[in-house]
Amino acid sequence: MSETTLLPASSRARRVLRILKALKGHGTDGLSNGDLARLLKENPTNISRTLPLMIEEGMIEKRPTGHYALGQEFLLIAMAYLDASDRSQVKLTELKQRCFSSR
Repeated sequence: MSETTLLPASSRARRVLRILKALKGHGTDGLSNGDLARLLKENPTNISRTLPLMIEEGMIEKRPTGHYALGQEFLLIAMAYLDASDRSQVKLTELKQRCFSSR
């Protein structure tokens, strides 16, 4: 039996992931720094230090309201996943049809 040992995530990496999860479902209005801090039970300063990196990488964007929302790069990753999933589903359906039609 193989056991997997997970390396401890840095607090910053974990914060990035938690921010992305918190922004899910808030695409239109986004969330403020304070909202994120409250939701994640984090110090607002720590949130503020993490957001610029996420903006720079396109994972989030700052709206004119000052709120943060999921960014274009994050959405492109999600769309690429969905596209690949759709293609896989089409291939699977074709394979099933071939298998069952030969019976």
